[in-house]
Amino acid sequence: MYPYTYNFHVLKYQRTTIEIDESYTYTIHNNTFSDIDGGEFTLSIDQLPDGISFDDTNNTLSGTPTTSGTTDVTVTADDGIGGTGTDTFTITVNSIPVVDNPIPDKMINKGEACSYTIPDDTFYDGDGDVLTLSVDKVPDGISFDDANNTFSGVPNKVGKTKITVTADDGKNGTCTDVFIMEVINPEPDDPAAYKGSITGQFLDEMMWNCQVTQQLYILRLGMM
Repeated sequence: MYPYTYNFHVLKYQRTTIEIDESYTYTIHNNTFSDIDGGEFTLSIDQLPDGISFDDTNNTLSGTPTTSGTTDVTVTADDGIGGTGTDTFTITVNSIPVVDNPIPDKMINKGEACSYTIPDDTFYDGDGDVLTLSVDKVPDGISFDDANNTFSGVPNKVGKTKITVTADDGKNGTCTDVFIMEVINPEPDDPAAYKGSITGQFLDEMMWNCQVTQQLYILRLGMM
């Protein structure tokens, strides 16, 4: 029986985390195993994730995984005359997060404190991974706390902001949702607040014109 030596780093550093429903191909390198007497050997594998197969004619794993989970794969090298050696590595099939309940557009008032927390059921991960959320931008005066997934602050500029929220499962699986946060001028509680505004000036001028017209009409009646 001839012992084998191994180049463990070849399997250790190959891509072992893949996404569900994503095409996967990996060829085991020729120098993963070596025979001290230089003999040839064949490789075999004990198990693989669902949807992945092994072709021993070119030592290639390929396919599209259909089920998430972790599989310990043992590769056996056999020289055909009783000499064998093995190496084991792990393939993790990751179910990437998806948008389950899209975030609705939000409207907030300029100059008023506000707070909005992204609901826990916005995103769904089939593996049950804890998702970390991040955002690409927020309106002026608003911040996002990823510890509790909450927007808060006092917006100070009117306008619309298109916000992209990214959910990351920590295993290279991500997805995004987009919504609009619009900052508007608040409606005044007191109609007198319109005084001096463009709208207020317009209303004042219109009332003055009506009064002048009424007075002229009365004068004309008096002259008849």
